[in-house]
Amino acid sequence: MRILHTSDWHLGQHFMAKSRQAEHQALIDWLLRQVEAHAVDAVLIAGDIFDTGTPPSYARELYSQLVVRLHGAGVALLLLAGNHDSVATLGESRALLACLSSTVVAAAGQPEAQVVVLPKRAAPGAQGEPGCVVCAIPFIRPRDVLQSQGGQSADDKQHALQLAIQAHYRDVFDAASARRTALELELGRKLPLIATGHLTT
Repeated sequence: MRILHTSDWHLGQHFMAKSRQAEHQALIDWLLRQVEAHAVDAVLIAGDIFDTGTPPSYARELYSQLVVRLHGAGVALLLLAGNHDSVATLGESRALLACLSSTVVAAAGQPEAQVVVLPKRAAPGAQGEPGCVVCAIPFIRPRDVLQSQGGQSADDKQHALQLAIQAHYRDVFDAASARRTALELELGRKLPLIATGHLTT
């Protein structure tokens, strides 16, 4: 199983008052050449796909182009939301992209929803066999894992958030381990378990 793992594309970004559209187009073209040259089975983008929650139309076109071209090559795509991404913007096309071999994890919710089985590369139109199990954890916002409590100091809040994020990662890992065990029994072979997320450190 070969995965091309990347992140922080920031499609739609203007840098020093200049559009990065040409750079991003070059990145997508380069990435697709690497996918072919290295027989990549799946591409993973671990957050900050877009630069803002309301990306310009050309950035959405680049995103769509990537999805369509990877699907045409029989390559799975896994997309995680980052802190720059809008959960709603990424989530609105999740069902459509699922028909194009792409999985979107827009928000941290139930741990089982962040366990993704990536297939090995298949001929276009065919379903590839399971290649790995991924703990696919998007950027975790405090509201995703904590309930506000009165009387906490800033340090207490930060410590509570750190513990909640640790617990969330552990819960997703436990769910992924259970999924992998069930798949290995079904397939009669071992599967790798990969963890990725979009974090502020």
